[in-house]
Amino acid sequence: MYRRIAAAFAMTDRAWARHENPWSVWTRVAVLPVLTAAILERAALGPAFWPMIAAMLVFTWVNPRLFPIPADRGGWSPRAVRGERMWLERRGPEPLLRMADRLAPIPALGAPIWIWGRVEGDAPLASLGAGLVAGLKLFWLSRTARIAQAEGMPC
Repeated sequence: MYRRIAAAFAMTDRAWARHENPWSVWTRVAVLPVLTAAILERAALGPAFWPMIAAMLVFTWVNPRLFPIPADRGGWSPRAVRGERMWLERRGPEPLLRMADRLAPIPALGAPIWIWGRVEGDAPLASLGAGLVAGLKLFWLSRTARIAQAEGMPC
């Protein structure tokens, strides 16, 4: 499933390198909270709601190509993204790949809370769910950073 998602993003070597930019990683993290706010405020947004949703989806696809390759590729973001790629390509120490395999679905644990909050129009609950998804995704990325680090990327 994860490889199919990656394939849908049509990530080239250059796109992966550009996605290592911290701006790419952190603006991508911001997509879910913005999407949550738009959904919760759909009545207030009126006709602007659907274009905003479309813009967020397009941004999610364009994001890895949007920022320049970082000058310093030794920070956390480059390691996390490089490790994510290595995990998808099954390159790296097997114990770390298996750990990332086991943890990859964990961010989805926040999704039911996010969905429930959206359906109920409960902003704090939807925000909690979005925060869990984003926080658990960042935790997973911290594990993929270890894959890259084990392969010699600087700390």
